[in-house]
Amino acid sequence: MHPTGDEMLDQILNHYLRSETVYYDNKKWVDMTEYELWQELCLCILSSNVPYELACSAFAHLMEKGYLKIDWMMKMPNSSEVIAEELSKPMYLPRKLDGSYRRYRFPNARARNIVQAASVVSSEESWLSKLLVNSVSEREVRDSLVFNIPGLGLKEASHFLRNIRYSNQLAIIDSHVVSFLEEIGWRTHGNTRTITRSVYLELESQLQEICEKHGLNLSILDMAIWHYMRRKQ
Repeated sequence: MHPTGDEMLDQILNHYLRSETVYYDNKKWVDMTEYELWQELCLCILSSNVPYELACSAFAHLMEKGYLKIDWMMKMPNSSEVIAEELSKPMYLPRKLDGSYRRYRFPNARARNIVQAASVVSSEESWLSKLLVNSVSEREVRDSLVFNIPGLGLKEASHFLRNIRYSNQLAIIDSHVVSFLEEIGWRTHGNTRTITRSVYLELESQLQEICEKHGLNLSILDMAIWHYMRRKQ
C-alpha cells in the first residue's frame, strides 16, 4: 500500500532531521578559502547529468592527479584534453553489475567546462568569494553563477550554494524532487529532461510553500527528499 501525500510528507520530515545534521556538518562558505570554494564548484560541474557517486569518484581522481589546480590549467595549453583523457578511462565508481568500473559520461564537455570555469574564476582575485559577499540575494548569486560559469545550470548552481551552506531557499530540482511533488499531489510538468527556467522556478516555489508551512530550510528539505526518494525507488 502506497503512502498518502500527507504520510509521505511526514516521512520526509523525519528524514529532514538527519539531513539537517549532514547540512550543518558542511563547512560554511565564510570559513572556506577560495580554493576550497573552487573545489566545490568543480564537483558540481562534474555532477551535471551524471549520478552523484560517479561525479564524486571522478572529482576525487582529478584532485589526486592535481588536474583541478587552476594554475596548472592556465599554464598547460592542452589541459582540457588531458582532463578529458583522464575522465575517459574506465576507473570510476559506482561499479557496474559485472563488477567493472565506469567511464565518466561526458569527458570532453566537462573537461572544457572546468577549464573555462577556471579561466573565469582566475580573471580576478577571489572571484568566487567576492561574488558571494557582494550579492544581495541567493537568487542573484545563483543567476550570476549560471551566467558566468560554463556547464553550470540552475540545478548545479543551487547544488554548489547548498554544499557551501550559502543558501536556505534554493532547491536542486531533479527527478527525485519531481516524483515527490507528483506523489503528494502537487502539479508538475513530468519531463525532467527538459526543465526550462520557468518550470524550474515554479517547482522550486512549490517546495518553498511547503517550507513556509512547516518552518523549514528549503536546502535541507531538498536533501531530505533526495535521500528518501532514492531509498523508496
